[in-house]
Amino acid sequence: MWYGTGCYICQQLEIIPKKPYCFSAKAVTSDGFPTGFLRNKNRHVNISTPSHYRLNEALGPNYSLRAHFPNFDFPLLNGCSANVIVGKWYCPFMFVKEATLNLKDQMKKSMFYEMTLEQRWEKIFSCDNDNNNEKNVVFVDVDVQTEKVYHAEREAVLNEREVSSNGVL
Repeated sequence: MWYGTGCYICQQLEIIPKKPYCFSAKAVTSDGFPTGFLRNKNRHVNISTPSHYRLNEALGPNYSLRAHFPNFDFPLLNGCSANVIVGKWYCPFMFVKEATLNLKDQMKKSMFYEMTLEQRWEKIFSCDNDNNNEKNVVFVDVDVQTEKVYHAEREAVLNEREVSSNGVL
């Protein structure tokens, strides 16, 4: 396993596993040396999982469900069908910025966010034929957004160029 702090070769280390939960670090080059806390032999690592930390199985997209459309037997007055979950996975907290929480509180809340992919039918355009004497032809010239992303029932906005000041992507 390698640990690199940059492209400078003297700063690159090899992490060597020892007995369970221990490791040591060795410089890759003969004139290099590990930084402060890695100089001691047999560093000990503790791993623990908080009791409130439970992740269920998340297999990603279910392609067989994704290939089939949701039922189209909903009342047109509703404007949309019921949501059908067609995928589930977890996203690390560093890719999600909650506006109401600072980074420390966000990490305490959860290290991972459960994400679901849902499909539904939604009415995007409708019109009435007021002139019964005309042919049953409707000309539609609209732009249709095929996908939307929501978080907490609000539409999410992607900003690829912004990274917050506290390191959240």
